[in-house]
Amino acid sequence: KGNKPLEIMSFKEQTDATTALLSGRADVMYADTPVAGYASIKNPGKLEILENSKDSEPMGAAVKKGDAAMLKAVKAGIDKLMKSGVYKDILKKWGVEDVAIEKSVVNPKL
Repeated sequence: KGNKPLEIMSFKEQTDATTALLSGRADVMYADTPVAGYASIKNPGKLEILENSKDSEPMGAAVKKGDAAMLKAVKAGIDKLMKSGVYKDILKKWGVEDVAIEKSVVNPKL
């Protein structure tokens, strides 16, 4: 009682939502873990991430069905990035290392 009604704002770009939060036009920003992590990295010391869940939706690469050569090449590339540590370095750069996968899988159960 006595609180102002909740106003939900929407933005075409996630960066606009981050700007609204940082400028005081918005009180809260909702984003999936990778986006929130990236916003935090790009604005050090200015954002607090309330939840960082490994249960975020899985993300992956897609190739045209039947293109076995491309599928093999993409998987080999991802596997190489993971084995060399570059995969985790990339995730760390963008502030999303907490959602790293342990191995790449073709057609995982979603």
